[in-house]
Amino acid sequence: MNTFFTVLNFIMFYGMLPVSFLILRKAYKIGVKKDYSMVALKRGKSPDNPKKYAPYTVAVNLVAGLVLFGLFIYVFVIAIMNLVELSRTEIVIQGIDPVVDSLNGYLNIYDPEPPMPHHYRTWTSIAGVTIFLKFIFEFIISRQAHLKIKK
Repeated sequence: MNTFFTVLNFIMFYGMLPVSFLILRKAYKIGVKKDYSMVALKRGKSPDNPKKYAPYTVAVNLVAGLVLFGLFIYVFVIAIMNLVELSRTEIVIQGIDPVVDSLNGYLNIYDPEPPMPHHYRTWTSIAGVTIFLKFIFEFIISRQAHLKIKK
């Protein structure tokens, strides 16, 4: 059972990379390529003036994508730094177990004492809140873009 959750955590960690790629690609298409077909959609329809709301959508997607990509790099670098601290003789004598344990400490919820404070609960919280806020802000932008006030 513990192995199943460890594999699930690895999948969730490496899943941040394609998610951040897709979010950054959306920002690139809207901001650089000027493709306004994905701006402020409400039930699949663009607003009357999508160009007006494009900078806000680009900003939301750019921030979310960079946060997720930076978080992936940060956790990966911290895990590698912990791995480098293991002595070569320790790896040779004890086998591959210390290497796997050092990487699992950052990705596994079942680690009672994480090697550093940047462990599972921290990076999953940051990733979850970032993705959630991206959807919330895009929802707010789309509703504002389709707002029709009768005078």
